[in-house]
Amino acid sequence: MGAHHDHLGADARRIFPGANDDASGTAVVLAIAEDLAAHALRPRRTVAFVTFGAEEAGLRGSRAWALSPPPGLALRDTMFMLNLDMVGSWSSTRCLNALHTFPRTPGRVALDALLRDYADLEVSLGEPGDDSDHLTFCAAGIPTTFFFTEDRRCYHRPCDTLENLDVPHLARIAQLARDLTLAIADTDDLKTARAAGCGQTAPRTSRP
Repeated sequence: MGAHHDHLGADARRIFPGANDDASGTAVVLAIAEDLAAHALRPRRTVAFVTFGAEEAGLRGSRAWALSPPPGLALRDTMFMLNLDMVGSWSSTRCLNALHTFPRTPGRVALDALLRDYADLEVSLGEPGDDSDHLTFCAAGIPTTFFFTEDRRCYHRPCDTLENLDVPHLARIAQLARDLTLAIADTDDLKTARAAGCGQTAPRTSRP
C-alpha cells in the first residue's frame, strides 16, 4: 500500500499545502497501518506500508524503490500494489475512481465482493490509472489498484487545504482500502493473477 508525501511546495508568491494531494493518501496509509496493528490482524501475506517522495517530480520515489527495494520486498515477490492519491475530494464529483481494476485482476475481484457493503459510495471501475506511483509497479508487471477522487476546485492550487477535505468520505474510503488490502492479503492464489500482469484497457463501468 502506497501514497506520495510530497506536493508542489511554494513559489515566490504562493504556498501549496497539498492537503488532498497527497496528505490524504499518506494519512490513509498511516491510519490503516495503525488499525491493523491495534487489532493484531495478521493476514496471510506481508503488507508493506510505503510513502514515496518526489512523485510530483516524475515518480522518482517509487522508481527509486523499484530499483533498490528493501530486503524481503523485491518486486519479483510483490503480488499487488494499492495506490492512494488524492482520496479526500469525494465532494467534487461524488465518485471514487478505482482505476486499473480490469476484469479478473485481484483488485477487481476483491472489490466486486466488497462493494455490496459500500452502497453509500459510487465507485468507478475498469479504467487505466493516471500518472501516479502505481505506474512504477504496473511497469514491472505487478497488478495494481489506484484509488483517486477528482478535485475540480483545488487541484495544484493554494486552496488545497484541510478545511476543503471531505473528511467523512475520506474515512469511508479508508475503510474500503483497509478491507481491500485484507481481502487481497488473504487470497488463496495471487501468483496466477501476478502472472497476468497489470491488465489491459477496458470500458469503464460503475458500481453503486
